[in-house]
Amino acid sequence: MPMSLDLRTGKPVWSINKPRIARHRKLTTNIRSEVGVVGGGISGALTAHRLINLGMQVTIIDRRKIGAGSTAASTAILSYAADVNFANLIKQIGRRPAVRAYRAGTEAIKAIEETIKTLDDSCDFKKRRSLYLASNLKDAKLLERECKTRQKYNFNVTLLQKRQLARLFSLDAAPCAILRTG
Repeated sequence: MPMSLDLRTGKPVWSINKPRIARHRKLTTNIRSEVGVVGGGISGALTAHRLINLGMQVTIIDRRKIGAGSTAASTAILSYAADVNFANLIKQIGRRPAVRAYRAGTEAIKAIEETIKTLDDSCDFKKRRSLYLASNLKDAKLLERECKTRQKYNFNVTLLQKRQLARLFSLDAAPCAILRTG
């Protein structure tokens, strides 16, 4: 059953269709484990999954219910882009590290997709197109520069003008947007 993404309910997206994500026992005695992962959220779970696949004995330790920390507050939306525009990131840290950071975002999403294929649950994972909208004409100039920079480094993006946005997405307020597929 597809997951509902009504993010206004205040209910964690992870528990909408799965009221019991995972059960675990309270640790009452000393145990032995090759690796201990602190935190049973998405990062801890992915780390444990990877280590188990490398043949290690792993124990996840969390003081709360699994997935009840910052993971519960997540929208579950993954994006390859960093919080800093690519063009600005190049200025801040240099071309090679900035390209690597953006590529790492794309690679991480591919790795998560491959991990999900090994599970009994699809997690409702779907690749989607994304739009990065300019809210005014000043922002449109910055977005045009951002799009050209991403294209220069072979990121699959297209700049859509106002008419294209209206035709393809029924959006008529934004002067332009960067479209990323996949």
